[in-house]
Amino acid sequence: MNFDFPSLLKKIVKFEFSPPTPKKILIYDVSHYSLLKKFFKNENQIGILHTRLEVINLFILLKCIFKINFKLKAKSYFQEYVNYVRPKILITMVDNDINFYKIKCPNGKKIFIQNGKRTLFDIFYFLKKDFNQKYHVDKMFVHNYLIGDLYQKYIKGKYSAIGSVNSNFYKINNYAQNQKDKYLTYISSFRKGYLSKDEFVFKNIKYRDYIKFEEKLLGLLNIYLKKKNLKLNILAKFDYQDFEIEKNYYLNYFDKRVVNIIKKSKKKKYFHVFR
Repeated sequence: MNFDFPSLLKKIVKFEFSPPTPKKILIYDVSHYSLLKKFFKNENQIGILHTRLEVINLFILLKCIFKINFKLKAKSYFQEYVNYVRPKILITMVDNDINFYKIKCPNGKKIFIQNGKRTLFDIFYFLKKDFNQKYHVDKMFVHNYLIGDLYQKYIKGKYSAIGSVNSNFYKINNYAQNQKDKYLTYISSFRKGYLSKDEFVFKNIKYRDYIKFEEKLLGLLNIYLKKKNLKLNILAKFDYQDFEIEKNYYLNYFDKRVVNIIKKSKKKKYFHVFR
C-alpha cells in the first residue's frame, strides 16, 4: 500500500498534529479495539495504530517523508509509528494483514489473535508467496492446532489453540438437549458470488470452484436430516438487506420442513450456536 495523497485527502477522517503518546500496549488496527481492551486493566495504557489510514499522525508522516526521500509506503509509516510509541505489546486481531508480519516491535512483544476463518485464498496466499521472508511473532493465539501448525510453516513464533476469542465470552448451556426437536446448526458464509458463479472470489479462482464442495455437502446434509429426523438452523450471513436472496439460495438445497434460516443478529448470533 502506497500513500496516494490526492485520494487520501478525500478518504481521511482526521489528522493528528501532536506526536503520538508512548503507550505500553499498541493495538494494530482499530476494528477490534472494543474486544481487545477487555484483556488489559488500564485503558489509558492502550494506543491505536490506525492501519486503514482513517487517522494519520502528521508528525510521524513527516518523519517518514524526510527519512526515505518522499517515497512513502504505508508499512514505513506503521513501522515509524511503532518505533516512536515503543510499546511493550503490539497486538492485533487482523491476522490476515501481511503488513503486521513485516513490522518489528523492537521494544516489546508482537502478538496476534486469529479473528476469522483463514484459507489459502486469504493470508496464506501472501505468506506462501513471500515464503523466503523471515516473519516473526512472539505469540499466536489461534482457533485450533491445525491452523497453528499452518501458521508456523511461514511465521516463526509459538502458538496456543484457544478457539474463537469472540465466542469464548459466551457460556454454553444444554438447552437443546431437553427439547423434543433435535437440530443441527450451520453457520453460513454466503456471498452474492454464490449466485454468479463466473465471478472471481480471489485472483483466478471462480466461485464455481470455490463452493463446489460446500454445495455437495448441502445436498448430503439434506438427506442426512430427513434420514435422522433432525432439523437444521442456518445462521444467515446477512440481515434485512440481502437476507431473502440468501434464504432462497439455501432453500434450493433443503426441504422447508427440516430447515430454519435465521437472520443475522450481532446480539444473538452466539445464542443460536450455544443455547
